[in-house]
Amino acid sequence: GETAAFNQQSHRVLSEETARLMRDLLTGVVEGGTGQLAQVVGYAVGGKTGTTEKFEPDLMCPGAETPGCYGEDVVASFIGLGPSDHPRLAIGVFVDAPSVPQKRTGGVAAAPAFSRVMRFALHQMGVPPDVR
Repeated sequence: GETAAFNQQSHRVLSEETARLMRDLLTGVVEGGTGQLAQVVGYAVGGKTGTTEKFEPDLMCPGAETPGCYGEDVVASFIGLGPSDHPRLAIGVFVDAPSVPQKRTGGVAAAPAFSRVMRFALHQMGVPPDVR
């Protein structure tokens, strides 16, 4: 068969200054905020934690006439990039209904998996460490 060529065109949607500011903010989440368990030894990485209640379409809420309610289960997430200064990868980790009540947030349930996957991937890609 014939392979069609993909004409990839790109254009900047954020100014360099705004992109740098966002990377700095996301790096701050990992260095001193809710995403500290996402740290990767040897690399500066950035990201955002998240925790959201799951909508249960068949659950009846008290006083509701129709089904559909937010239940007790959550989805914990961490979405990050690395290395922060010159990102090579973006990785998202989502944990559906973490079972341990104390580990229901993105910073605790999802960030450690991000750390392990990012470290492995950067090493596999031969990306040199950027933090001493």
